[in-house]
Order: sequence, then structure tokens, then C-alpha cells
Amino acid sequence: MKITLVSHASVLIEANGVKILTDPWFVGKAFNESWSLLPPAANGDLSGVDYLWISHEHPDHFHIETLTSLPAEFKSRVTVLFQLNNSDKLPLKLNQLGFKKIVRLPHRKIAALSDGVSVYCYQSGLMDACLGVLADKEEILLNINDAPFNAIDAKIALGDLKRVDVILNQFSYATYNGLPDFEKNLPLDAKQVLDEVAQNHTDLKAKVTIPFASFIYFSSEENKYMNAFANTPESFHRFFKEKGLQSAILYPGETYQSGLAHDNAATLKKFEEIYNKKSELVFDKPKTVELNLIFKAFDKLIHQLYEKYPRFLLRRLKPVSVHIPDLNKSVAFSIRSKSIAEIEGSACDLTIGSQAFYFTLAHPWGGQTLTISGRLRAAGKNRNWLWHRLLFAFNNAEIYLKPKYLFERRMRAWVWSRRKGVFSQFVSQLVWLLKNNAK
Repeated sequence: MKITLVSHASVLIEANGVKILTDPWFVGKAFNESWSLLPPAANGDLSGVDYLWISHEHPDHFHIETLTSLPAEFKSRVTVLFQLNNSDKLPLKLNQLGFKKIVRLPHRKIAALSDGVSVYCYQSGLMDACLGVLADKEEILLNINDAPFNAIDAKIALGDLKRVDVILNQFSYATYNGLPDFEKNLPLDAKQVLDEVAQNHTDLKAKVTIPFASFIYFSSEENKYMNAFANTPESFHRFFKEKGLQSAILYPGETYQSGLAHDNAATLKKFEEIYNKKSELVFDKPKTVELNLIFKAFDKLIHQLYEKYPRFLLRRLKPVSVHIPDLNKSVAFSIRSKSIAEIEGSACDLTIGSQAFYFTLAHPWGGQTLTISGRLRAAGKNRNWLWHRLLFAFNNAEIYLKPKYLFERRMRAWVWSRRKGVFSQFVSQLVWLLKNNAK
């Protein structure tokens, strides 16, 4: 089996004559113009690609600009593999982009692609999915990407696959909750990611881990502070070496041949050259969005939330105050009272630029994007904002809690298919949110 890194979370997997391209992001930015590729993507050869795997809808994995730019011949030829979950929005969007063939992979099922190659889908968290690739007389690969994946998940997946030889895993943090003492918290977050990647390696009894899905820099003026503490391929390599664990570091365009020794030294030298030029990186200044547009986005969001969620849950949410520095204004919004209004003063729960605040309210995925982009500042611990974040995450995942939605046939089937391990995933994510919100 050959694994060639193209960019970020995009790799080309070749096994027994079958080629699978994952999560292509070749051009442009992601997460509301807040992430940029570092290093740039390699010039990937799309000829002969049979399958395209999309792990989940986050834009560094489901990158619309890249998918739009792919040749029409490629879109009509390849078969897209995507998880069979509770939503059709991503497959429908793929159809709109010109992709003709889409296969939905059920949770924890092994599906044959050819006589000698099969794939395995393991759904994780609210929207993520991992890809297993199995080939006759080849090592077994598990692409975890950036999915929440704990010891129970590893036990289940290992039971299904029997063994995992090669892991693809994210190696640095991708979110921040905005608390003011980021100089203290972000190094802890970076260390936690390394601990989790090592634990995945150990739990799955893997031979080698290939770090990926963190080949970016935070490229907005509002989130560039996050770059100083992010893990690098060198720090990942050093950590794994100290743990006595095997890793294979790839630079875009490089290939790992499973079962063969891999020398990381030359690759780490290339990354060192890239990181030594960080002073040349470009950071964008966000546009300004007028307050009336923010108010309109909030009104639309309120209508959607009250349509999909029980009133008694929404009315438990307390107001949130937001200072908008580029407008030199502050507002307070309340889902409970369906209101948003300008207020006096700048001492607020959150500080968010007008464009990021508008984006948060205008799109179902906006709340998650705000945290992933790190374009916010919080005054301190705020359990009320945590519950808003959870609501926004459920809304984006189309997990609606009114009975008429919650007990739809598709939702019931999806929940039933994920009954094993799903509770532990939910609890682990909730604990993570609580822990990070209380630092």
C-alpha cells in the first residue's frame, strides 16, 4: 500500500490497483477565510483515481473551492464515498457540484471496492467519520483525520478490523475557546493532542502513525496568535520518538510505502525551511459587516432554532453580550427572548469582529467555525456560552430535538446504527467542552 500526502488531510492511497483520494484541499482558504495551507498542496495526479473519500463537512475536508475546480471528467468518473448518516446535505451538494456517483457507507461495515480492496467507515462524534482501507496481503490503514476517537472507539474498530497497521491522524490543535490566558492554555491544548495521537497509536496497536490534517497556519489578523503554540512535524516526531513509537513524516508530494522503513530526516529538513520563513506569511484583515446585517442574521437564526428545538430548552439560555471592536459597538442577544439590541460599554462576555460575528449567526456551521477559527475573545469562564456552542453544533449536525424530527425514521436508524460507543463519544466530547471552558 502506498500513501502519498497531497496536502493537509488529502492523501492518495494506492492498494492493489485501486486509488482513493481523500479530502482534497488544493487551493484557497478555509473556515471563513481563517486557515491557509502550509505547506502548499503538491501537484496531485488525478489520473487513475477511482474513489474520492470525504470524511465530513468541515471545509478543510469538504473544500468547496477545490471540489468545484476539479475537472468535469474527474467528477463524472470517480465514485464518492461518504458516511451514511442522518443528513443528505453533503451528498446533495456534491451532486450540485457535478459529482455523478455517490456511495454511502454504513457505520462499522466493511464494503468491497474490488476483489482485493475493501473499505470500512467508522462514524465518530456528531459529524466525523474515519476510513479504513483493507487490501489482500497488505497492511490495514485507518484514516482517523481529526475525528474524536477514544479508547472505546479504538476497541470497537479494532474488533471490526482485527488489526490496524498504519494510522493517519491530526497532530495539532484546531480550535480555541477564546479565553484570555491563551499563552497558558494553547500549549496545554497542543500537548493534549500529542497525548491523544499517541494513545490512539497504542490503543490500536499500530505499527506507524502518519501525522497530517494540521498542515495549515491561522491566517487572519484575528487568529494569528494561535500559530505560536501549534505543534510542528518536528515536535510531533520528537514526542513520538521519546515514547518509543514509530512515525512516518511526509511532505506534500512524498510517499510512504507500507511495510518499509521510512527516514524522516530529509522530510523534517524541508519543514524546517518552511517554518523558518514564517515571517513571510500573509495575514488577512477581515471585512466589516454593518450592524443591521448582523441583526437580520440573528432574526433568521431564531426562526430556525424555534422551528427545530423545544421551546423549554431554548428558554433556558441566558443572554450573551458581545463587543464588536471594528464597529466600536456592543450588543446583547437572547435566544430565550428572541431579541438582539445594542448596549452601552465594552465589558462583554465575548469580543468578536463584525464579520466573524455575522458569519456565526448567518450559517448553521457558523458557531463551530468561530471556535475553530479562534476569532473570539471570552472575558472568562462562561457556562452559558458553552450551552450556546452545543446548540449550534447540534443544529449544524441536523440533530433537531423536537419530537417530529428526533423520531423520524432516518434519525432513529442512524442512532440505532451507532448505539455501540455513541454514548461514550457524547460524554467524552461534553467533558472536553466543559474542561476547556473552565480553564
